[in-house]
Amino acid sequence: MIVFVTLALFASFAALLIGLIRPRWMTFWRGRQSRGRVAAVYGAFCLLFFVLGIATVPPVEQDAVEAVAPEPVEDVSASQEQDELALMRAQGERVMSIERAIDSGIFVKVESPTPWPRAYVGTDFYNLTDDAKRDVLKTVWMYYINENPEADMVIIRDGQTYEDIGRYYKHGLALD
Repeated sequence: MIVFVTLALFASFAALLIGLIRPRWMTFWRGRQSRGRVAAVYGAFCLLFFVLGIATVPPVEQDAVEAVAPEPVEDVSASQEQDELALMRAQGERVMSIERAIDSGIFVKVESPTPWPRAYVGTDFYNLTDDAKRDVLKTVWMYYINENPEADMVIIRDGQTYEDIGRYYKHGLALD
């Protein structure tokens, strides 16, 4: 039904425009053939089909409205604050973990005088399994890369000789 009403509306509007330009082409009645009569007749048809079109439009279902409705947008600033708090909490846990490793003799010290932090390992570091070494060095790397994104590796040095013994990158541990 809506298709018929829409087509009739467009046809009556086209007839109105043509009749305003050439009244004789669109007047099929006898008597006075003027632009005013064309506007009255075809304007009435336009109004009639417009009202019928509004009356025959099917109602929109609530599910369709919900499907088109945009998702509520979270407050970006609140989300950023939560992210910052989570990062601060994680950084605090990493500092505590590094301090425990220093207290237990795994590290002698950890410092960052250059863009790349240095972890000076103690004798207990050598007794750790490879997985444990990776985990403790990953903690140091995660702490410093969050502080300085250019710190993409940790230089590992012996705590007694101060010589380089390896590196920890984002891809893993490389000991010399």
